[in-house]
Amino acid sequence: MTFRAPLPTTVAVSVALALAAASGPTLEGQAARAKTSPELFNEQAPATFKANFDTSKGSFVVDVRRDWAPIGADRFYNLIKGGLYDGNRFFYVTDRVALFGINGEPTVAKAWLYAKIPNDKTRVQSNVKGTVALSQSNGRKTQTQISIEDNVSMDPQVTPFGTVSSGMNVIQRLYTGYGEMFPTGKAPTMTHMLQGGNAYLEKNYPMMDYIKAATIVP
Repeated sequence: MTFRAPLPTTVAVSVALALAAASGPTLEGQAARAKTSPELFNEQAPATFKANFDTSKGSFVVDVRRDWAPIGADRFYNLIKGGLYDGNRFFYVTDRVALFGINGEPTVAKAWLYAKIPNDKTRVQSNVKGTVALSQSNGRKTQTQISIEDNVSMDPQVTPFGTVSSGMNVIQRLYTGYGEMFPTGKAPTMTHMLQGGNAYLEKNYPMMDYIKAATIVP
């Protein structure tokens, strides 16, 4: 199944998001509204591409191969282009995995609650250290995971679309002190993040690392 939007829709979203950074409140409002419309983010990704993530601990680069998981790669590509990862907190980090992908603006995060995409039918790459995939527990919406160690036990459900090609040491330095989600650990619940967004996380989880900006590498 191909998730390619008609050209006018894709161009309109790209223009709104690109111009908002340099324009006035009206265009900023258009970009904000676009982020709450998941149906607009359906451009097909290139066969391969690189994505740079500038974080509070430094930068890392993800190399994506669409043939590994085309549906997942397309969603990842659109989330980056749409600025949906910018400001995201690494809300769950353990020795095994780091998760991000919940937008810090509650209205945006809630708009994506039902934006589930189908599973990729084949698996080319196992969930080894450094692989990147959409979280199956989230219904492959926006939550994204990086394997910090080999997680081959996840293979029946989680389908990687890329690998961290540089900056894995950055991932390994992410703050892990909050551990598992409450009540097992101290990490925030999904309800708290959806209701309070980054304002809640900044107040209650000041050590939590975050993404400053995610961009497609030219």
